[in-house]
Amino acid sequence: MNDRALGHEGETLRSSSWMPRASLRVGVTGHRLERLGAGNAVALAPAIHDVLAAVARAARGSFPDAPSFRLVTALADGADSIVADRAIAHGWALDVVLP
Repeated sequence: MNDRALGHEGETLRSSSWMPRASLRVGVTGHRLERLGAGNAVALAPAIHDVLAAVARAARGSFPDAPSFRLVTALADGADSIVADRAIAHGWALDVVLP
């Protein structure tokens, strides 16, 4: 059995030392914009920023390599899209659930 594999950019890795990269997914759902209210939507953005930053800090401290971060959302107009905008600003990827 071959105990070597090609890694990123062709470097040789030993299969016994290879570890998959962790991925953290956070799901979000919330009110639509008309129910949320414009004032609440504006107030949410900084709080969402703080929560996503705290989640990322905690996760980075828990894994030897930085995990990938993904937001799972239906991307509805309102809370879903507000959180998605903040997640993208933090470098997170989106997993969009289709109805």
